[in-house]
Amino acid sequence: MAFWHSLFGRARHSSVKAHQPHSTTPIADAKLRLLSFGGLARFVFVLGVPLALLLIYGQPALRIKYHWNGNIHAPVYSQCEYLTLLDGWRDVRPQFGVNNCPLIGFFPFEFSMITGD
Repeated sequence: MAFWHSLFGRARHSSVKAHQPHSTTPIADAKLRLLSFGGLARFVFVLGVPLALLLIYGQPALRIKYHWNGNIHAPVYSQCEYLTLLDGWRDVRPQFGVNNCPLIGFFPFEFSMITGD
């Protein structure tokens, strides 16, 4: 029937695809096609997103030790020690009247650690 349609001009856009040579390893070919773009996108995502978050927000730190005065419901912190992801220990002494020692804090990333300056 497709022959008659092509003769009379009814089917200008045929749904028949051009013949492509058969592969001897179709599963490997499909994986390589997927990895060529998918692998690059995954590589950029896995390395780029954490690096961007590190540069924007800083490195995460967990409050390990702290000293406080006052009421347990409204403590006034005098000293906090944080363990950072890349730098190790950081000692923070908040200004008087500032109650700022969160459990998880973010500190700016120090490029001198990488360059050795």
